[in-house]
Amino acid sequence: MSVKLDYVISVWEKKELNYWAIPKCASTFMLWNLLGRPKSNKDEINIGQVHSEKYVNYITRKEALANGFTNLAITRHPYERAASTYNDFFKKRTPSALKLHHMSFDDFLLYLLNKTDDSTKTNVHLRSQSSFICDKKGKCYCDWVSDIEYLNLKEWMEWIHPDFDVRKIHTTENDIVLNDKHKSLIFARYHEDFENLGYDKDE
Repeated sequence: MSVKLDYVISVWEKKELNYWAIPKCASTFMLWNLLGRPKSNKDEINIGQVHSEKYVNYITRKEALANGFTNLAITRHPYERAASTYNDFFKKRTPSALKLHHMSFDDFLLYLLNKTDDSTKTNVHLRSQSSFICDKKGKCYCDWVSDIEYLNLKEWMEWIHPDFDVRKIHTTENDIVLNDKHKSLIFARYHEDFENLGYDKDE
């Protein structure tokens, strides 16, 4: 298995940065900025290619912790991330990308709880955020961890790109209204993210 699929950590030597990407946490947007916001035309990289190993240098967790660079991760409330994943693959794209057939949001959450785990056999979009950036005891490997909703993100993200604009970070509209059952299922599957990353399950 490639380093990309195992770790999803990219190194940016000029910025002395290791970016620990978490799927459905603005990772495409972040990589696009780190690559210098290339334009989408035949002469430059398309935004859909920003995760390609052709353009991004992926490294192992061990390498990231040993090279002396700042380790950065962007996280997202587990409720929002689960809803965004469903919207992306069942409304915007196709569930076949996850090797699934069309299903309701309720059935999708049951699938997450009963049929997925955090092993590398599970699609990266369905693993917990903690599985990417925390050890088995819940301690985070990264120096900087920020939720994508923080409005002060721009104050320290200008080193990623001079015109970094947090207002443009969301690309998928979320029209799902979560009820108590939804929240309970999401918490049951991703309880480590609530505990390790400080998210409130009653939010």
